[in-house]
Amino acid sequence: AAGGGVGGGPGRGPGAEEQQQQTSAGVGGEAEDAGGGGESGGGEEAAASASSSASAGGASGASREAFPATPCGAVAEASFAKVAPKLARWKEIAEDGRTIFGFAGQATRLVRRTLANYESQAKAQGLDPASPASAAARAALGAALERRLLAAFLAQRSSVEQALYNRLKNDLLRRMRRKKQPLKVKERARLLRGTMKEYDARIRELLPGFVPEGSAERPMAERRLGELVVKLEELPEVKEMLQQWKIEALRRSSQQKQERQLSLSLSPGLRVMLRPGGTGNMQLLTRRQVGPPHNPNEVTVGILNDGDVMDVYNKKPSP
Repeated sequence: AAGGGVGGGPGRGPGAEEQQQQTSAGVGGEAEDAGGGGESGGGEEAAASASSSASAGGASGASREAFPATPCGAVAEASFAKVAPKLARWKEIAEDGRTIFGFAGQATRLVRRTLANYESQAKAQGLDPASPASAAARAALGAALERRLLAAFLAQRSSVEQALYNRLKNDLLRRMRRKKQPLKVKERARLLRGTMKEYDARIRELLPGFVPEGSAERPMAERRLGELVVKLEELPEVKEMLQQWKIEALRRSSQQKQERQLSLSLSPGLRVMLRPGGTGNMQLLTRRQVGPPHNPNEVTVGILNDGDVMDVYNKKPSP
C-alpha cells in the first residue's frame, strides 16, 4: 500500500502514539541503533525491562509487532523499541513525499546494529544466542525491522516515480511548444531512456541490501512512463495545443491563398472629401477598414484645401 501508483503518493500519517516518539531524536542520528543497554538478571527481569522501556520511551510501534512470549522475545522487543522512534520518523518523511539521503546504507546499518545489540543484550541476560528460542526471537526482530523499512522504501520509490513522471511530462510539453508540432518517436524514446536512467540511479540510493530488486518495481515504472510518452496526444493540454496549431495553420493558409489570387471586392465603401479654403498646400488622406475580417468595408476621409490666391499664369483672381 505504501508504494502506490503514479496518480498520487501515499497519504497516511503516523498514529498519535508514533507522533509522540518523534520528539525524542533527530533523523540522521544513529546513536540509538548501536546502544547497548545495562539490563542484567534473569528472563523475568528482561521481560519487565522490555515492557517498561516500551512504555517509557514511547515506542508504541514495538507493541504492533509479534515477538515470541519468551525471555529472548522480550529482549528482541526491547531492541526494537530503541529504534522504533527512528522508524516512525522515516515513515513520516517518506509518506510526506520526501526522500531520505543515503537511505539504503542507513537502513542496512540499522538492521545490522539492532541485531548485534539484541545478541549482546541476550548474552548480558544470560541467554543462549544459539538456542532455538533465541533464533526465533532474532528472526522476528529482523522481520519486523525489514517490514518497517520496506514500507518506507516503497513510499519513497513512489515519490521518486511521481517526480520523474511530472518532469518527463513537462519536458515533453516544453519541447512541443517550442517546435509547435508533435514530437517524433526517436525524440520521445530518448527522453524516456534518460528518465529511466535517472530512476535507476535514485532507486540505487534508496534500496537497502535486504530488499530484493523486484521491489523497485522498475518494469511497472517503465510501463507507466512509457504510456505517458506514447499517449502524449491524449493529454488535455496537448489536445488544446494541437487544436490551436490547426486553427493557426488554416488561417495562414487562407491568407496565403488570398495573396496569390486576384480578387474583386464589391463591398460598399464611404469616401468623404473636405475642401476648405486656404493656400492649396495641405493634402491629407486616410483609409481604414471596418467590419468583420472576412467581409471588411472601407472608409476613406480626405482633406484638400483649395488655394484662394490669384492665378498669375492664367490671369485669374482665384484658381
